[in-house]
Amino acid sequence: MLPRSLCAASILVLACGRGRPPPDAYGADQISQLDVELTSDLVVPKDADSIRVDVVGLDVVGLFPKLFELGPAGVQLPRTITGEGIIFAASEIGKPADRTLGVTVTAWKGASPLTVARATASIPYQPGYRVLRISLSWLCAGTASEVAPGRVASTCPAGQSCRAGVCQSDDRRTEPLPEWDPLHRPACFDVATCSASGSTVNVDLATCTAAASDATNFAVVKPAGSEGVCTATSCIAPLRMDPIEGWSMTGGTVSFPPAVCSALAAGRASGVIASNACSTWSPEQRFCPTP
Repeated sequence: MLPRSLCAASILVLACGRGRPPPDAYGADQISQLDVELTSDLVVPKDADSIRVDVVGLDVVGLFPKLFELGPAGVQLPRTITGEGIIFAASEIGKPADRTLGVTVTAWKGASPLTVARATASIPYQPGYRVLRISLSWLCAGTASEVAPGRVASTCPAGQSCRAGVCQSDDRRTEPLPEWDPLHRPACFDVATCSASGSTVNVDLATCTAAASDATNFAVVKPAGSEGVCTATSCIAPLRMDPIEGWSMTGGTVSFPPAVCSALAAGRASGVIASNACSTWSPEQRFCPTP
């Protein structure tokens, strides 16, 4: 039995407009769906105002590449930007070779390229609805350049792109991907409120770690006029809880991405603050609109 394509989702249609089909929707067939969600710690359209999405591996051709404006009148982040699924018989579980999906997202601010984020992931012959998250981060600002008119490339070596401020492999096929339901998102995250009572963290720049506390959120304080949610005197860029792209806690130690400490050492950031005023920021949460 040949696998059948479930759908290919464009950025304007959330996974073909579906949530999870009922278990008997396809009879005895199994469904493996991979959605690609674009997340960001940037404020759009202030920090980034347009993106180009290129996808390789979809059964449906002609959908990509596409250029989209970011912001209230366009696409807001996070957002599902594409998806691909396969339907197969229960007897095929774990047997055929995984399908592969490759995604490249290029972000601009005005006419200036900001960053290029790429990822290649697998769609396994295992039932489930999984999500691959690709992040546009301030830590990667400036890692793209125009190499020819209308052609932008990452400043990272071939096969790599910027992730959490450093060049990392685009190949994420062995990375465990979480299951999810794209139709149930949490409320927006109020950066100003959740950071208002924050206290400065004593970060060891050599190890990019700090002593653990009861904090539920961490954020980087940056100069006014830079990326993040800004006031007249500073900008706040929240860090997600993620062992690669944000903060993580092991025992009595909190670890941050090395690029955060590079920014602190170079003066592109003035400190890290911790707060327990709100639940931990999830990459599924949009930033609440600022006044």
